[in-house]
Amino acid sequence: MKVGDLVKFNPKNAAGALTAIRYFERIRKQTQGLPGIVVHDHGTNAHVAFGETLILINKKYLEIINESG
Repeated sequence: MKVGDLVKFNPKNAAGALTAIRYFERIRKQTQGLPGIVVHDHGTNAHVAFGETLILINKKYLEIINESG
């Protein structure tokens, strides 16, 4: 995953503690199902722009839709 990649929020394992489930639902509401663009790579995390919303998300919860050239 690198800057410019088109991604979507897709946690593979949504099971877990109530806190994790609430986190996933909060992020789903913020992203509104929109694809996002990776703006900055921070190692295990990435800043992703979903429309006008910029969110710092762990990369393991992101799925690459289209890689940049």
